[in-house]
Amino acid sequence: MVTLYYRPGSCALAPHILLEWIGAPYEAINAPRDASYRAINASGAVPALKLADGQVITQAGAVLQHLAQSAGRGDLLGGPEPANQARVLQWSCFFTGDFHPAFFPLFVPGRYTTDPSVAAQAAVKAAAVELVKGHLATLDAHLSERTTFVGEQLTLVDAYAVPMLRWVGRVIEGASPPGLPWIASTPAWSRIPACRRPWPCTASSPSAPRGRPGCGSA
Repeated sequence: MVTLYYRPGSCALAPHILLEWIGAPYEAINAPRDASYRAINASGAVPALKLADGQVITQAGAVLQHLAQSAGRGDLLGGPEPANQARVLQWSCFFTGDFHPAFFPLFVPGRYTTDPSVAAQAAVKAAAVELVKGHLATLDAHLSERTTFVGEQLTLVDAYAVPMLRWVGRVIEGASPPGLPWIASTPAWSRIPACRRPWPCTASSPSAPRGRPGCGSA
């Protein structure tokens, strides 16, 4: 049995959802911010996936890929078509390399300026908001006539989208992220505590409780 180390509000929600879709047994542990967890993942970040043989996989994209492959769930990887498999990788890289990092200056603006003033940190946050909005425009354009990211079935990318689209509703006032209503209809939604919070990505839902999301250790 695998063990998923997560923190509430983090991108570790994505592999948590995928584990439920796969239906394999697992244990989920809220990762402590101390040396005991750094012995598992030296960076202190989540997610981390401990395999039955003791090996540990980190980074959300890699964890998602491993879970789908080890379960023999080719559908979650894009199915048999090489082009769809490449598109799953494309969108996974988008969330890892573009969308996720765009939120960092919102979570910890002090890391992005040497000026400690309130005005300087507000400027960092304002620039980050515009960056996030630019990526949201990319998602809006892609999802405008689609119900899934790749092909006609759910893939790991749909799970990967969930935590970051939740962040939009928490950290950007008035933002309207693309809705993913098909995600909420899956069994994972009722079993994972984080999923039972209000889903901010539909016009009729209230925003989720505010907090500092993210995958870092800070």
